[in-house]
Amino acid sequence: MTTTTRTAATSFNPDSIVPATEAVPDALALDDRICTIGPTIEGDAPAVRLPYVAIAPAATITTEGREIPESTPGLSELVVRTVKVGLLTEVSREAYSYAQASASITDSARRSVTYKLDEILVAKKTTTNGTPGLAHLHGISETTATDYGLDPILDVIAKVADAGASPTAIILNFSTWAKLLQVKGTDGRGIIAPEVANAPAPQLFGIPVIINAATPADTVLVVDRGTIITSLGDVHADVADGDAFRRDSLQIRLTCRIGWGTFQPAQIGKVTFNTTGK
Repeated sequence: MTTTTRTAATSFNPDSIVPATEAVPDALALDDRICTIGPTIEGDAPAVRLPYVAIAPAATITTEGREIPESTPGLSELVVRTVKVGLLTEVSREAYSYAQASASITDSARRSVTYKLDEILVAKKTTTNGTPGLAHLHGISETTATDYGLDPILDVIAKVADAGASPTAIILNFSTWAKLLQVKGTDGRGIIAPEVANAPAPQLFGIPVIINAATPADTVLVVDRGTIITSLGDVHADVADGDAFRRDSLQIRLTCRIGWGTFQPAQIGKVTFNTTGK
């Protein structure tokens, strides 16, 4: 089979192994505002060990000229099950041979895999494969509000802070963000200032806001990157004739694995806006 290397930066080469940081760079599991990035998953490992510091080393007051006492951190590890994500799509040989079309196809595949990885991290409901998503994790700090506003978000920030967290990101989807932007104060102005709403990297209460489509509707997540550890495997990109040979087409297959865990679920916050219950 003749292999053609594409010059487009966004296209995968046939039958290649691409580091996750290059293949799906926008995945939430690679965002250091949300999580601590752990070791790369090797092959099809069904589980992965993610090391973390359970007890931080303690600082002490030291008299000048005296020996500084050594403080040993409490090291531990999480053993989490990994989830395999796969995508198989078919394109005509003519379409794949055209460089721009090839780049477009692989961009589409890239976005699809990225969305699924994000969905696993924030929205997955069951424990059948791996850990539930952040929004459905047992033991997190939760609050429910019947009206949209910033007070419930501030309340849950306080809850996770009381549990020892230092919030590093607020995650929500665009429809939830839009509803917050529509809320007006008593003076008729939006409770979120235009300079915040229009900022390339908006913040609320000094915490970065990350807008992601995979986050459940009417839900706001508040996380501390130090309590969430993620691990991704390399993305395997394969191209073959397979059953598509009769149709003069090619099949493109992408596969990768993700695993993640947390050792302090109470340091993860969730706001649910239940406006139908009023």
